[in-house]
Amino acid sequence: PCEIYSNESTNIFVPDCEEQSVLVYDMYGVFLYDLPVKVPFVWTDVKVFGETLIYFNDESIYFYNYFTKNTGPHLQPTGKLLDIALNGDFMFVLTEKRVNLYRLRWPKKSWAC
Repeated sequence: PCEIYSNESTNIFVPDCEEQSVLVYDMYGVFLYDLPVKVPFVWTDVKVFGETLIYFNDESIYFYNYFTKNTGPHLQPTGKLLDIALNGDFMFVLTEKRVNLYRLRWPKKSWAC
């Protein structure tokens, strides 16, 4: 395991960077299921935003909604990607030389960037 996150549903998400999967537990630490999502690159971190997991490495960002099973988009920002932060409808992408702002749209059945 490389991180630990929770969401509003009190699920606990534990990314395993080496195995490229995310383990999901309930709020009491009882294992629920594994999310072995086929991301088109080797990811180094995951962020949890509601029902969406955002996988990324220093070159790419990939979205996966674990409730609807929707995937994408696959973003490749300019410059080495250092971190991302989410706030409401916005995603901030930190690169070596700047902070990029993306407006996210989160409709019920699909979403786009």
